[in-house]
Amino acid sequence: MKENNNNNRLIIEFMKYPADHFTVVVRGRKYTYDELQFDTSHDWLTPVVRRCLVLANTGDEWDQYYDAIQYATLDSDIENLYEKVIDFITFYLSLKQEILAYKSLADK
Repeated sequence: MKENNNNNRLIIEFMKYPADHFTVVVRGRKYTYDELQFDTSHDWLTPVVRRCLVLANTGDEWDQYYDAIQYATLDSDIENLYEKVIDFITFYLSLKQEILAYKSLADK
């Protein structure tokens, strides 16, 4: 459960959902972190998958993530799809942090 909570927090950051320490607003409704269903519901995960595919469809180094998410989507295995989405989001957010750090250094 703790790993899913951490992964769900990655999704929340990636999707820019309004959140505080206890709740998050998804699809216009407030949920506690324990109520989130990204790992069990295609309805919840589909908007995240769409955003991942749009962002991953930008260049050669991203192709592995795009392909992995596409294949997992076709497979309809929610656990596998959730894992591939988390892999991409982890990569994306770490790359975003590197870019921000580089910009910070360049501004000095």
